[in-house]
Amino acid sequence: MDRWNEQYQELVNFYRKNNHFKVSKKESTPLYNWLYKQRNDCKLGVLSKNREAKLNELGDWTNENENRTELDSKKRKVEKTLTQTSEDKERTDLNSKRLKLGSKSKDLEDDVGGIKDNITHLDGTRSKTSQEERMRERDTAETNERERENVEGNRSCHGFTERTETRNKKQQRGKQMEVLLNRLEVVWKKEIWIKRIQWLIWRIWRLKWRN
Repeated sequence: MDRWNEQYQELVNFYRKNNHFKVSKKESTPLYNWLYKQRNDCKLGVLSKNREAKLNELGDWTNENENRTELDSKKRKVEKTLTQTSEDKERTDLNSKRLKLGSKSKDLEDDVGGIKDNITHLDGTRSKTSQEERMRERDTAETNERERENVEGNRSCHGFTERTETRNKKQQRGKQMEVLLNRLEVVWKKEIWIKRIQWLIWRIWRLKWRN
């Protein structure tokens, strides 16, 4: 911090303590000399605009005999303005946070709606799969019936009958295994969607709880 800013900070502290700019040599000779120089430079027009503006923020620093009541009034006005500005900023930040939170909640609700639609579609797919399984079982039963009829018509060919029955059993086991795997896949997908819904519901609850 340079010399000018140090003296400026001392003037700020003096003003806060005494509510006026009438600095005496007895109180602080360096501050008295510095303030005298700033007032003289301001009168001569050689004081930089930035420094003059910075001093003007404190009040009527150029008047050595300024009335303390007026200074108190100006100080209260400045403090009121600063307080109001701070409150407006906090209010704006709060509204912004509320808007962001509302947007996040809406996005989560949309995600939940999409998941519900997917579950509905999954249930429809499972129903369709069940119908296809019943059709396959019926076809399998009809095929087995025809094969049994063929086997009965060819009892004289014992070896052929055994091979046919073995092949039919293998085919039946393969179809049963395929049906079982399809059912397990449907159940697994449903459990995944349920876990996702539970996670999203937990997120929504957590956001609302924070507010």
